[in-house]
Amino acid sequence: MVISALAIHNLNDIETRGLYRSFYSSLHAGGMLVIADRLAAPLPILAERYHAAWLYDARKLGASEEKIREVEARFLNDNRTPALEHLQ
Repeated sequence: MVISALAIHNLNDIETRGLYRSFYSSLHAGGMLVIADRLAAPLPILAERYHAAWLYDARKLGASEEKIREVEARFLNDNRTPALEHLQ
């Protein structure tokens, strides 16, 4: 089993493909790959809705506006690709 959480979005596309090759060569028949990461929304309207939901939850959980701005600034550096590209 290979598990990755909130890491792949920090890689560029070439590094991501290399990592997936490494995962593939590490897994045996019946193995499992579990990834929990940030992906690109399939449509711009969904990206807006996902972000609005994230803002709502962050504020509801008590995040300060300053902290929210810090996290949003880090989002700008994310390499988010659509799920289909990860699957390919």
